[in-house]
Amino acid sequence: MSYMTPSSVEVFLSQLSENERRLFTERLSAVQRIPFEPSELTPLIIQKMKQQNITYEELALQIGISLSTFKRMIADPAGSKTLNLNALLKELGIKIWLEK
Repeated sequence: MSYMTPSSVEVFLSQLSENERRLFTERLSAVQRIPFEPSELTPLIIQKMKQQNITYEELALQIGISLSTFKRMIADPAGSKTLNLNALLKELGIKIWLEK
């Protein structure tokens, strides 16, 4: 995998037309790529559940885990199994990038 340096991004953008540059920056700004702490997941999960009007019981059932496991996962997302956490976030429409 290769990464672009700030100067290579500038060169890339300078080669685009004004309209292409505008579209590129609009799409890029629509993607939220902000590093956050695992502790910030709990409020985000709860917010998404409220927006979708879904209960703990319903979501636990949908992702195939017990209610007690679900409650532990909400209390400490970082301590959860990655598979379960990914299933939960995917069900809520939250996209994440995990790095080792």
